[in-house]
Amino acid sequence: MPDIKDVRGLTRLLLVNANIYEKSFDEMLDARSHFVSLEEYLELSYRVKFHELGVTKDDTLVKASEIALYGLNQSDLYQRSNELKLSQARWDLLSTMTDELYETGFWNLGYALCTTILNKFPDDDEFMFKVELFRDRLTSSNFKDKMSSRTALQRAAGSKEDTLDRKEFSKLCRRGELVLPPDSNLKCYYFHKNAHLRHIAGYKVEEISHSPVIRLYHDVILEGEIELIKSLAFPLLEVAKVYDPNDTSVDISEDRISNNAWLLDPDILGYKQPPQQAALYRKLNQRMEDCTTLNKAGTEGLQVNNYGIGGHYLWHYDSLYYGM
Repeated sequence: MPDIKDVRGLTRLLLVNANIYEKSFDEMLDARSHFVSLEEYLELSYRVKFHELGVTKDDTLVKASEIALYGLNQSDLYQRSNELKLSQARWDLLSTMTDELYETGFWNLGYALCTTILNKFPDDDEFMFKVELFRDRLTSSNFKDKMSSRTALQRAAGSKEDTLDRKEFSKLCRRGELVLPPDSNLKCYYFHKNAHLRHIAGYKVEEISHSPVIRLYHDVILEGEIELIKSLAFPLLEVAKVYDPNDTSVDISEDRISNNAWLLDPDILGYKQPPQQAALYRKLNQRMEDCTTLNKAGTEGLQVNNYGIGGHYLWHYDSLYYGM
């Protein structure tokens, strides 16, 4: 049985040989490893990451993730699925690595790792959620690539995608039902992000669609909080404007008929607001981060809209530049 010295030695051997002979980790591990448990593969992954044994920080992350992925894929050879158990330290390693893969843009590897983890541990709600996050990011990335490959003429003339989107938008305005492709894997579940309190009161998540990713979160905001938001926003309402990316102006437009107000981040320097508003903003912002696992840093303020009678906002992409 290999001990920790063997793991450290093999770590350096793998990296040296992989760089010199341009071999993949799969090839190196197939030829040289004699590990018999997933825990040992994850120890190897941890050592690569902890000692930063890659050429760069990103290279270290990729190599550590590839070793973890390889160990998970090989686990069936030496352990039954119902015998697989990981320590909290190993769960923390997998959680941290997948977070970093998402943040650094290694979405294919992150998706593969999260999917494999979920195959081995199908009841883990953190990775159930992360699989959808990576799938959503990959879908958006593919769409962006498609958009950037269009010619200027195609963009000016419009496209089939635009037409289909507008039809779906019109159908929604007529209160028609959107026909989504049937998906037998849709489910409802409680999401707690491995937080002890949330094990007792998890967020209620309903999956509406996998592609595009649509989820409905139930009972996230309380009725009292909704009424407080309305009372705080009402005195601040003013005619809504739209941004024109061509001349960077913000103007009133017939495309958007509504009144809106912003409840801004209370931690912005020089922005004063009532204590109850500041407390509510921080509470809701933290809650959104907890239930979506997205980072709240850099988020914009809370926008409150009143469309009134005849109010509307015409079909549009919610970004400053359509092609981007």
